[in-house]
Amino acid sequence: MEKITPLKPVTPTRPPRPLPRPVEKASLRATELLCGYLSDMLDSADDKLFDLSEGQQTGALDAMRELRLKRAGVESGFRQTLENQFRTAFLGEGDSVLGKLDLDSLSLVQEDEMEVDLAMNTMARRIRMASETQLRAFNHRMEYLSEGKKEFGERNSPLDPAQVVGAFRGEAEKLDVDIRTRLIMYKLFERLV
Repeated sequence: MEKITPLKPVTPTRPPRPLPRPVEKASLRATELLCGYLSDMLDSADDKLFDLSEGQQTGALDAMRELRLKRAGVESGFRQTLENQFRTAFLGEGDSVLGKLDLDSLSLVQEDEMEVDLAMNTMARRIRMASETQLRAFNHRMEYLSEGKKEFGERNSPLDPAQVVGAFRGEAEKLDVDIRTRLIMYKLFERLV
């Protein structure tokens, strides 16, 4: 006897809603600009790690190798995260940070993680203060384009420094490098991106 399993037709998933054209243009321009800055920053990080490796720092040579191997993934992941932030902020699609929170997985923060958190928060605060006028104007335009249905601010603006820094941090954590190298990369990110 033959066992025949009937196959059901695959129903296509609903394609994602498009962003309004002005928001899509802003998303593309911001993503292009920030990814260009990121590429320059990664070049500088490579140079800095090479300089450190000449000073007999073996960890720097390993970090440089790791960065070169995973650079394309960092750049594409950063780009994808920025694009998703626009979709999430404007259309409400995607997961929120609070939606991903699992209370059972909470633990004490390691000293290295606390140091990185402090660096990220300081970086976002400095950038926010330096670009406050531009961010306010961008958020106002986004609110106008959403016809007042959404309010854009620190927590949900796709170009808020905390969001951009968080996008880079998420990709940088995929690199298997020590805390010193990670902090150097974050400082270069602050200066160049």
